[in-house]
Amino acid sequence: MAKNKNYEVSLISVGFIDSSLHYGPFSHNWWTACNESLIPIRLYMRTITLLNGYNFFLTVVKGNNKHSEQPGYLCNFNSFYTTEPSSSSTNAISMVYQQIFRTKTRFSGPLVMGFNKPNIYEKLLEGVLFQLYFIDLKLVQIFVFGLHGLTIICWDILV
Repeated sequence: MAKNKNYEVSLISVGFIDSSLHYGPFSHNWWTACNESLIPIRLYMRTITLLNGYNFFLTVVKGNNKHSEQPGYLCNFNSFYTTEPSSSSTNAISMVYQQIFRTKTRFSGPLVMGFNKPNIYEKLLEGVLFQLYFIDLKLVQIFVFGLHGLTIICWDILV
């Protein structure tokens, strides 16, 4: 069984929820699974992570090298940085780390951003008016991103 690393991560900026991103057609890209819940990947959230004795900064922006409505991830450490937003936090942090240390080391972006840490995900959930839900029915995956009235559910099917 793989052991999860415990990185030293601090939330510098909580960022904000953009209703058109977090509750719109691309909403499934703006939430991440954590402890059986979905946590928002907030626009302009910023973290600092200690890796190999050095502080790496990760920032979430709108748009990446694959799609303009999905999260983009920027990473920097002094003069080393990503030149354009990456489509994953894993790629962003790993690319900068590899530039510095000339290794092929890869990191789990969600862990390096602290999505598994209660002090971080609780702050990211503050002020969230509706927390999204993901239902996996094996053949169909349902992503509930809003309620209209009392009984009608808006959902995306992810296959």
